[in-house]
Amino acid sequence: MVGRPFAAVLEPIIKQPAVIDTKAGAAGAVGAQVAANAKPDGYTLLLHIVSISGFSEVDRLFGRQPKFTRADFIPIARFIADPCVLIVNDQTPYRTFKEFADDAMKRPNEIIFSSSGLYGALHLPMALYLKAAGIKLRHLPTNGGGPGAHRADRQ
Repeated sequence: MVGRPFAAVLEPIIKQPAVIDTKAGAAGAVGAQVAANAKPDGYTLLLHIVSISGFSEVDRLFGRQPKFTRADFIPIARFIADPCVLIVNDQTPYRTFKEFADDAMKRPNEIIFSSSGLYGALHLPMALYLKAAGIKLRHLPTNGGGPGAHRADRQ
């Protein structure tokens, strides 16, 4: 949604093709690692969501040596401000967040929430909120935002 339009605008400015090379996986960590290890010649740019900030912390949480940290990157532009939203199928009985939270408290681990993948920009905020609120939901990680929305719609 962002990278390809950016490339189209960038190409006439730099007078050469801007190639988009999507490296999917691990909530964006795969692509970030490729960019972190790229030759520092100015030809590799990383367009990423804010979950990049938490990857090294997640590695440390599981006793792994981080493959890269925030220090491996220099942020140069903000393209979008993309808030997380909680949505439910219109066939559910919930019309307010309070109704949803009250039901979830009564039925721990019975309601499933989906995200674009473990430890990504959709999973982490929800997990932190649920912990703070004392709500227990089951997490269904998927391979990206599209499959996540599709699975959530079917739950």
